[in-house]
Amino acid sequence: EGHFLKLMLMFCLKSDVGHRALAVAILQRTAQAEAKSKVPARMLSFLSAGGLVVLSRWLVEAYTMEVQTQSTMQASGGKKKNITTTQSTASPTGKLLLPLLQLLASIPFDKELIVASQINKTIKRLKKILDKLIQTADPSSLGAFVHPIAGGLPVVKVRAAIDNVMEVWNQEALINRKRK
Repeated sequence: EGHFLKLMLMFCLKSDVGHRALAVAILQRTAQAEAKSKVPARMLSFLSAGGLVVLSRWLVEAYTMEVQTQSTMQASGGKKKNITTTQSTASPTGKLLLPLLQLLASIPFDKELIVASQINKTIKRLKKILDKLIQTADPSSLGAFVHPIAGGLPVVKVRAAIDNVMEVWNQEALINRKRK
């Protein structure tokens, strides 16, 4: 849980004010719940207080590229042309993509919370985007292939982390079905 709190605090510092306020409110609620009773763990309290919604937003923020446009005037043959160039860069929180996915693989599995937060859809959307990038990449340099959507990280590492989350959640879902 120490890794979880460290990740939360790092993201709070890099997030916009709305996300920061929501994360702080959830952290306060989990601390209050823990103070009242030692039974619920901090992680379970965070998740039941809507923490997966925050993690889903952070995941989207981490893989959403920043697009910068720049207009320049160029003169050629007495005519001026306005040339616009765009450049995509990784999100400032892109480096948190792998730790977020690792955290999601280690949280207590609760299918209802996962579906309600729609974090499963966010993960599947990212997986689909990364699969398209991998298909178009040069196979000989795939291990070193980085892209802003992958947070500026190696695409195959992010894709492997997604596979890990999905595998862990599928195993937990099977175990929960057998218990019923």
